[in-house]
Amino acid sequence: MKKHFLLAFAFLSFFSCSRDEDDSETPQNQCKIVTAKRHNYLFDDVAISTSSFDVNFNKFTFEYDSQKRINKVIGGLIASSAGDLGGFYLSNTASDEITYSGNTVFVKVSANMGIRPYDKEFVIENGKLLSQKITSKFPVSNNTISTNFSYEYSGNQILEKFNGILNNRLNKTLTVENGNLTKVVKWRYNLDGNINGKTEIIYSDYDKQENLLKDKFFINGAFYSAFSSNIYNKIDSKTYDLLNGTFVFNGNYFNTTYDPASTSNYFEKNCN
Repeated sequence: MKKHFLLAFAFLSFFSCSRDEDDSETPQNQCKIVTAKRHNYLFDDVAISTSSFDVNFNKFTFEYDSQKRINKVIGGLIASSAGDLGGFYLSNTASDEITYSGNTVFVKVSANMGIRPYDKEFVIENGKLLSQKITSKFPVSNNTISTNFSYEYSGNQILEKFNGILNNRLNKTLTVENGNLTKVVKWRYNLDGNINGKTEIIYSDYDKQENLLKDKFFINGAFYSAFSSNIYNKIDSKTYDLLNGTFVFNGNYFNTTYDPASTSNYFEKNCN
């Protein structure tokens, strides 16, 4: 089976404003995230290069528009060398541009680069994700393919479903418990449209620090983190095949654990 590579980098909120009298009147939601170091930043919608790296890349930087909304993220995806065709790596040379229209957020990923993986469009209402559109780019053929998802909410689960030609087919099931994302199930289908496998990703070891990227689903790579109020420190991913009505682990797995001490100052923010 083809292996899937997940890139984990930090894109989590670990900074807190002081609570003394000087800034006690500054609400947390008015604080701006200034920079974020790399850690726990997860991609599963683009191939990550295993041979190309930017050794100087160590943090993301955020810029804002006149309405105090994030409109640029410095630190994005760059196409790797020809020897690793189709792969991308993170660098401060690339940046994402973000624009807004009502409840719709448009993200031009790696906007300043000649080769870009995709653009994204989100509809978010009162902190709830309603839909997502991913427009993948293919530079050799100069073609684009759009994939549309809708989101349904049922109890503590969020159902990501395909729209368009695969209308209403379940793609992922996300489970949120006590305000934090605990599990993502990615469903796999055969050519007949029947489920023949799944990948389960478990998020655990949450700390008590506030995640300032909650509900910011449009920050590329921070999609899953945006469902959580706090910060996870462990990921376990396993892939299963459906055999005779039972899901059987097929040996493909990914796991990582982060040291909370090393992530305590990953976010710099400005509460002025």
